[in-house]
Amino acid sequence: MYNLPQLTELAHNTVTRRMDYRNCLDYLENAQRWPMGSCAAIVDYCFLWLNTFSDVVLASERFCSLDRATLLLILQRHGLDVEESALYAAVERWATAACLRNALDASPDNRCAILGPALFHIRFPLLTDAQLADGPIQSGLLLHSEVTALFLYKHAAVKPPLPFATEPRGGADQRRKRAPRDSPDSVPAKAPKTRFPEEPTTPPRARMPAGRGAIRPPVARGGHGSRGRGSIRGPRGSPPRRRSIR
Repeated sequence: MYNLPQLTELAHNTVTRRMDYRNCLDYLENAQRWPMGSCAAIVDYCFLWLNTFSDVVLASERFCSLDRATLLLILQRHGLDVEESALYAAVERWATAACLRNALDASPDNRCAILGPALFHIRFPLLTDAQLADGPIQSGLLLHSEVTALFLYKHAAVKPPLPFATEPRGGADQRRKRAPRDSPDSVPAKAPKTRFPEEPTTPPRARMPAGRGAIRPPVARGGHGSRGRGSIRGPRGSPPRRRSIR
């Protein structure tokens, strides 16, 4: 393995300039194909975009086409700044799409099998009773014993052990402190300003109306009466005076 820090820095700067909320999942998935640790900064930058525009990224079609390794990486992220109910809904859509890609019926058993260990990284105890009832309980992704354990954990004095994490994700506190953004085309607070492809590279030149009072550039005219180089125009109607050279 070659140690080329300058080339690594150049590649990192190129990727971060081109990354936005529309392609951060592409870079995140490609980063899994490189040795562990070599793309840690790129992965953190991808999660910066995902955390800032989680509602747009999770609802995109690109999320449903991720491989399971990238999905598992997202679910294992403790600092993920995403509502757990929105994350579960995105995972359920991913499981349905994965069944269709593998020519399988999108039954609860097939979706559980294709999710594998990723299902246990969803923090179901953070969901409200209504969110549990409308989501995972009706979908059939949770076993009856798991539903019973969740109900006892929420309402019983003696809480049973759960196979799911119970603490809120680290990005929840940052979500409360973060100012609302204007539009999805804005840039995360910690990210350098990125120029998107559709933006013009140079601002358009303003045109002045060619009327009375408009500022016109000087035009050199040939023939008699034209101002030569180094000449100074005198009063109106007088010939130009040649500058004396001392």
